[in-house]
Amino acid sequence: MVSCQALSYEPLHGSAIIARRALATRKEPDLALVAELAPRLTVPVVAEGRISTPAQARAALDAGAFAAVVGAAITWPQWITAQFVAGIQRRWAPGIHAQANALRRRNAT
Repeated sequence: MVSCQALSYEPLHGSAIIARRALATRKEPDLALVAELAPRLTVPVVAEGRISTPAQARAALDAGAFAAVVGAAITWPQWITAQFVAGIQRRWAPGIHAQANALRRRNAT
């Protein structure tokens, strides 16, 4: 990535590059990479990839990023919905799907 600077690429999206490589299974943004690159480069470093909360965006800026890109967390309704479903699924009582379907059928008539 330092060679990107030598070629005058601006800005440098460091974690997006990493996201497409071996660390693609990472669940959190690579803030250590941002912290490593930002002080070494003269071009702006943009944190991008797996930033899904305001706290993660703030942490990216605190790590030295010039900016933080928030993608799917605000632009992909299916992903947002899946996060809510995953977060509340444990609280659903057994048989809730059957109850919801019965209610839908009753209201449809």
